[in-house]
Amino acid sequence: MTRNKIKNIVFLIFLVVAGYFLYGYMRSNWQKIQHETFHIEPWNFMLSVLASFSAWVIVAYSWKWFLRKLGQQLTFKQSYVATMLPQLGRYVPGKIWAILGTQYYSEKFGATRDTALYASFLNPVCFLLGTAFLGVFYIVWSGQMLLDNWGWVVLAVLTGVFLMVIHPRIFSLLVNLVIRIFHWQPFTVRLSYGNILVLIIFQMVSAIFLGVSFCFFSAAVGGITWGQYPEVALSFVTAAIIGNISVFAPGGIGVRESVLMILLPKSISPGILLVMVFGGRIWATVVQLAAIGIAALINTKLFTGRQPYEDPVSDQ
Repeated sequence: MTRNKIKNIVFLIFLVVAGYFLYGYMRSNWQKIQHETFHIEPWNFMLSVLASFSAWVIVAYSWKWFLRKLGQQLTFKQSYVATMLPQLGRYVPGKIWAILGTQYYSEKFGATRDTALYASFLNPVCFLLGTAFLGVFYIVWSGQMLLDNWGWVVLAVLTGVFLMVIHPRIFSLLVNLVIRIFHWQPFTVRLSYGNILVLIIFQMVSAIFLGVSFCFFSAAVGGITWGQYPEVALSFVTAAIIGNISVFAPGGIGVRESVLMILLPKSISPGILLVMVFGGRIWATVVQLAAIGIAALINTKLFTGRQPYEDPVSDQ
């Protein structure tokens, strides 16, 4: 049996399990769900879109900054295209398509092939590290009542381990262990300790903005209050990272939703919770497709025979 067939079988099994979990949840809470009332707040919808676009702008700028540190020069618009268009690859089986897409567009805009491939692989590794740290932080923070006074000690230890792991020598070792999965040639991380930390912070901030975007969507459907924003945002980031590392689920479909239903505050009513989780997936997909459409328009405009990117303000 081939690896792809095994992945497809695992994905189908997970969908069945997730579907059964959802069915059980709806069945046990049906009396509450059918009497649920909803209201829509358009301003929060708008803020959700703004937060999402802010996250993708940060991702594009961090890519521009990353390549500049590696000696390659891309404009902001080129970086936006290189990071957004490949996001379509998240919705097809296999996690490699977004990486190869970013490498392809960066090379198309003038980056060398080796540097583009190197950066395209290292960037999502930094994203996984940053969001994983946020996820672990949330799990420890949310369980701090159980840990009593040891909560801050555990967080301090985790922070120390995180700062040690991103040291270039240790980071290179870990990255090369992952590279073996794809049967690629090992390489040395060509960034300083400070640059690795800045790149990871970029990724963490973009993830937080996506979490805030989910909070605004949840508030738009009447699901949460201001006081629940930190917990809901970190719940979303944690669910997203688990979905991202689920190689059998394109775009983390099913995985993110199941984890999110478990992590979100229990004070949220069942009907609102379902709208937040599944409506949020549809909403986020639509907004992301709009952002990808903008990237496609920019990409088309770059190759109409005119001088590209006559934008001296944003490109300086």
